[in-house]
Amino acid sequence: MAQQTTVSGRVINENNRQGLAFVNVSLDDTHGTFTNENGQFRIEDVSPGTYVLRISCIGFDPYQSASFEVQPGQPLDLDEISLTEKTIQIEEITITEQYKVWDTRYTGTNNVISAKKLERFQPIGTEEMIRTVPGVNIAGDMGISNRPNISIRGSDPRRSNKILLLEDGSPISPAPYLAPGAYYNPPADRLDGIQIIKGPDALMYGANSIFGVVNYITRRPVNDPGLRLRVQGGQRGYMDASASYGGTWGNSGAELMALYKRFNGYTDNADLHMMNVSGKWFSELSDRQSLYTKIVIQKEYVNNSLSGMTPFTFDTDPTRHPFEADEFTSHRYGLDVVHNFKVNEKLSLQSKVYGSDFYRDWWKQNSVVVHAADVQEYVGEENYQQFYSYLDGLEFTDDDYVRVGKRVNGIESNSDSRWQYLVYGAHEKANLKWAAGNNLEAMVKVHGETYHDITILGDSSKWARSGRTSADAFYTVLATSGYVRNDFRFGRFSVIPILRYEQIHLTKNDLLQNGSDPANTGHDFGEITNDFGEFTPGLSLVFRDINSGSNNWEFFTGVYKAFSSPTTAISFNELLNGEVVPSPDIANLQPEESWNQELGARWINNRNSMNGQLSLFNMFISNFYSPARAQAFQTLGAVRISGAELAASYNILKSLGVHDQALTLSGAFTYMQSAITAGTLSDADLLTKVVHSSATRQELIDKINADRSAFEVYLDGELYEGAMDISQFGQITSVAITYGDGGVTDYAVPYVTPVIFNVGLNYESKHWMINSVVNHVGPQFTEFFNFENESADGSIGELPAYTTLDANLAYELGDRGQAKDIRFFVSGKNLTNQIYRSSRLNRATGGLFPAGFLQINAGVSLSL
Repeated sequence: MAQQTTVSGRVINENNRQGLAFVNVSLDDTHGTFTNENGQFRIEDVSPGTYVLRISCIGFDPYQSASFEVQPGQPLDLDEISLTEKTIQIEEITITEQYKVWDTRYTGTNNVISAKKLERFQPIGTEEMIRTVPGVNIAGDMGISNRPNISIRGSDPRRSNKILLLEDGSPISPAPYLAPGAYYNPPADRLDGIQIIKGPDALMYGANSIFGVVNYITRRPVNDPGLRLRVQGGQRGYMDASASYGGTWGNSGAELMALYKRFNGYTDNADLHMMNVSGKWFSELSDRQSLYTKIVIQKEYVNNSLSGMTPFTFDTDPTRHPFEADEFTSHRYGLDVVHNFKVNEKLSLQSKVYGSDFYRDWWKQNSVVVHAADVQEYVGEENYQQFYSYLDGLEFTDDDYVRVGKRVNGIESNSDSRWQYLVYGAHEKANLKWAAGNNLEAMVKVHGETYHDITILGDSSKWARSGRTSADAFYTVLATSGYVRNDFRFGRFSVIPILRYEQIHLTKNDLLQNGSDPANTGHDFGEITNDFGEFTPGLSLVFRDINSGSNNWEFFTGVYKAFSSPTTAISFNELLNGEVVPSPDIANLQPEESWNQELGARWINNRNSMNGQLSLFNMFISNFYSPARAQAFQTLGAVRISGAELAASYNILKSLGVHDQALTLSGAFTYMQSAITAGTLSDADLLTKVVHSSATRQELIDKINADRSAFEVYLDGELYEGAMDISQFGQITSVAITYGDGGVTDYAVPYVTPVIFNVGLNYESKHWMINSVVNHVGPQFTEFFNFENESADGSIGELPAYTTLDANLAYELGDRGQAKDIRFFVSGKNLTNQIYRSSRLNRATGGLFPAGFLQINAGVSLSL
């Protein structure tokens, strides 16, 4: 035994020099292991002799070394071993970066969240991870990322409706064109990583790419077949448990995974139950073909509400939420099939089909705000004692209001929004290496959607689950698109032009109205259509491999045009003489368009201990119509958003030559400025639904007087052009604001915060991992009038800056008997328990949403 020794090394990807995780490594047929997350392996108890090292990993050419000798008692380090990617590798389902903050496969600004980072954080939801990326702002609504609210570079965060969301390269929004608001989000437990793509490369993925693309990459089958178990529990009844069985057999890999999650929520009446089942199969059919198939089923029940709370409730007790009868149920079935075919050494083809069926049924109590002193009389004694007794003994000011269930004929009322979506698509992509270093990529795609939107008014009480149909509309879209992209290489310099074209055909049929018309002549009677086409060119320039001292640099710049398809709420309007007007039979509103520019640099030092990416960006968006809930431009608006982003990682111990431990400092920093530069906007809620405080009433009057020519004010229905005082506030029937020439010039875009930073410190050794993360988000306006003060119902007003602190601890026990890779972990979210105002996403419908609640979870994972 004393003669035995160890053989170690590191397996890397030949293209990007990054470590390859979970690769099968063997010495002849007598010893074997798998690489860790950094691609390192260590084979112990190796007897002296002659050996051949063999390495295999799906998607890479197999490796076999020449024979080598192992000497008695002398450890052998084989250093780095490179594997070559096969052409049949599917990029959209593979994370190749584990420690760099960007992915070398993209030319513009992009960021990567690796499997290693997911493991460190043990996130409850994906938003917790995405907010660590520069340029990203998260607007919470008391959930756990099931309906993500992601803002990238200043986009409207509500339901991530301005972001293209993908899972393994396929769209996952219920209807990416018609209704892109996200009501499905993959559980973080299923992920191998996340890509965030912001530059011209976004044009490869589709429309709705003005601000960026988020691609969730799900776990690939591991090499070693086995059962993997994970369970986690914590405060407020939190529990998630997952079981998966999978592995690799020859040239095929498969995995079946089931996950259950439950949570009582951060507030009263916010229970969640979710089941997610997925299966995937990947096979190298030959050295020239591969096939990938994935099926996902998710079902969810949430005691979830559009109703938030008022500032008074937030300050008194932010856990109070009386809407017990709000129920959200949904299901989603998704399918992806991808076939890669290597025609020859220069040409490869990819064929893909995808589809999803999503259904949601959301019964919501109607809500209203009443003065705190009147709550008991309005809701009745029984309801008061059950939900509002915390008001007993409190003194109230004139601005203290509470959100309660709206009563109709003495009974709390409700309504239901019932949505059914069907999404389907197919694409064919070709990749041609037509000259040394030059690569041509082209794709054609067909994408279709249907969306059935039904609204039902409850017929009896807040618990009614039937009633009268008040709206019934059916929408469709058919989008055909294609792009051509070429990477021209001139030594270290690359020029990458891309041109995309998309033709979109939208239809709307008001089934309720047309069905009651005796003149109805068939299924397309009364159908409204909107057709348009969009060319979106882009250009990237990259200068690589610039060595400066101990660092290798890469500089890049890019410009591209992008667009966001008009949704069902926008598409079917008419643009008449420069103004947007509703029309029963004409729809010609065109999509929002933008010209985006960026300039940046990336670097990595020679020891691979430090890397980073810095970028500057400008976005000029036109045809801006419906920027946020209940706000619409009468004449199309324009906005400008610019800023700087930095992401960096520094392994302090590695820079000092220590390799069996890691101490990593990482950070993401964002600075943004924005301006609304054109358009006239009206806010439908501002005077009809918002319950103003004394401060917001005075602020509106002050705004009008400060820029009198920018505001069109009607008092009791009559245009009024004079100076105003607070006594006239109650007479205001409508207000419109003009931006740019002849209007206000210093108003910011909502939810564009000037400063965001995220700083983490992580320590890892063979058995231990501990990290801490500080996240700071600066103040941000929440509507286009830029109110600094807060209304009494919480629907308008600036959100103050906030800072959170998270920490995670894990211990790797290793193997014990049949159990392998045993790992215990504890995670602490929002350790300071400083509750903050997170969003006003639903405005007058919902008011204020809190976040920042302390949550401690603990769990264990293992393999059998």
